[in-house]
Amino acid sequence: MAKTTAQSKKSEMASDTDFPKIEMVETVKIIPNERNEKKHTEQQIHRIARSIRKFGFVQPLLIDGKDGLIIGHARLAAARRLGMQKVPVLRKENLTEREIDELRILDNKLNESPWNVEALKLHDKAFLIETGFNYNELDKLFKNVTLGEGDGEEALFEAMMLHEFEKYDYLVFVFRNELDWLNALQKFNLPRISLSWSSKTKKIGQGRVLDGKELLK
Repeated sequence: MAKTTAQSKKSEMASDTDFPKIEMVETVKIIPNERNEKKHTEQQIHRIARSIRKFGFVQPLLIDGKDGLIIGHARLAAARRLGMQKVPVLRKENLTEREIDELRILDNKLNESPWNVEALKLHDKAFLIETGFNYNELDKLFKNVTLGEGDGEEALFEAMMLHEFEKYDYLVFVFRNELDWLNALQKFNLPRISLSWSSKTKKIGQGRVLDGKELLK
């Protein structure tokens, strides 16, 4: 006998058993999946760690019945970097290997979606940079967005204000290409600053003027 419409709708609804309870599990016991299809850069893990440090662990990991990690590989790496002993998890037991693979890939795929550029542009660029964007990404995103009144080049400089250093006197130079920046490093004798997100030191294009009088000459 065919199911009625009401019966079909009821069968599609999630039951209480579909919502596992959050539990705390030791980070050393959680086993990352070696076949994880998503790559996570050092920079991404660093940013996630910074977010966890500031806001706490706002999204639990998903593990199987044997503490195997299904979803949340970057968050686990960030938690271990912070030295967290335990992390919140949801446990999905009795899944087949195929179901685990499907769930992991499905989660990664469902998280892919375009940005609402008009809404994104309501934030200043300095704020967006802090959240993990870079200037090249923002330039591409905002390329075809109509600029409003007071926007444009002046807004770009305003967004680059170094609010953390307001009590100091700073000059900010903006270069449109890497060659000009490298020439400035040499001409103004700007030391390169080394920053690192891991044990490997990573050089980035950043410098500081040590003597403003020398620069004016």
